[in-house]
Amino acid sequence: MWYVLKLDYRSAEAAKTQTKMLGYSDLAEAQHIFGQLELSYQFNQPVRVKGGRAITASGVWLYESFKDHYAAAEAAVAAGEGMLMNTAKEINFEI
Repeated sequence: MWYVLKLDYRSAEAAKTQTKMLGYSDLAEAQHIFGQLELSYQFNQPVRVKGGRAITASGVWLYESFKDHYAAAEAAVAAGEGMLMNTAKEINFEI
């Protein structure tokens, strides 16, 4: 089983939005990374990633896939066949 994190992001180096998929075999690790990226999404603030680059999340989704191999799990999510567990949302309250 794999937990696949799908991330749409922008960086200072690239003008357009890019998509990246990351696979985790451990749910706690996947949820931790999802939480960090969700904050970037909610507050429209950059987060520093490996290599010292700063990215801003424009969409974050966490999927569960019952595939044995990560490549198959990533392909399933890309085809819309993964089970959506969580998605980053705006904070819901009025001021």
